[in-house]
Amino acid sequence: MERNCTTCSYVLATTGSYFRPGYFRLGMEVSNRQGFAARLAELCDEKNLPKRGRLKLLAAEFKVSYQAVKKWLEGTSFPSTETIIDIANWAHVNVNWLLQGVGPKRGEMVDSSMLAVIEGIQEMPPDDRQQVLDFLGFKFERADGWFASEKLARYMVLLDTLKKAPKPNPDNKT
Repeated sequence: MERNCTTCSYVLATTGSYFRPGYFRLGMEVSNRQGFAARLAELCDEKNLPKRGRLKLLAAEFKVSYQAVKKWLEGTSFPSTETIIDIANWAHVNVNWLLQGVGPKRGEMVDSSMLAVIEGIQEMPPDDRQQVLDFLGFKFERADGWFASEKLARYMVLLDTLKKAPKPNPDNKT
C-alpha cells in the first residue's frame, strides 16, 4: 500500500533523489529497519548522547513516547515522515542516508518551513492552487539567471508534481 507523500515529491525535486518514507514504514524489510536503527544509534553517539538515558532524551527532543524511540532503536518501527526529517535536521545529515544508508551522509537537507509552504499550497482549493503554481512557474522561468539550470529544472519538476498531486487526506497522514 502506497500513500501520497508531499515530502517525497519535495525531496525528489530539491535533491534529485527519491524516497517514500510512508511506503518504507509499511513494507520495508527488517534489515532496512535495522540499518535505520544502526544509523540513528551512530548519530546519537556523534551527538554524545549517553547510552543510558538516550531513549528519554530522544523522546523529549522529538516529542514522542519513550516506547516509540525504543522501537526505532531496536529496528522494529520507523518514525513518521515529519520526525524523520526532524531527526535528519537535528543531526545535520541527509534524509536518504538516514533512511536507506545511501548517498552522502552530509548534504542537502529538507527545510521543514518549505514543507509547510508546500502543504499550505496543497490545502488550497484546486483553482487557487493552480494559480499559485502557475505564478511560481512563470517567475521561475523568468528568473534571469537566479538559478542554475539544474536547480530550475528541479523546481519545475516540483511544480509539475504539485499540480498533479491530489489534495492530502487529513485522515491519512504519513
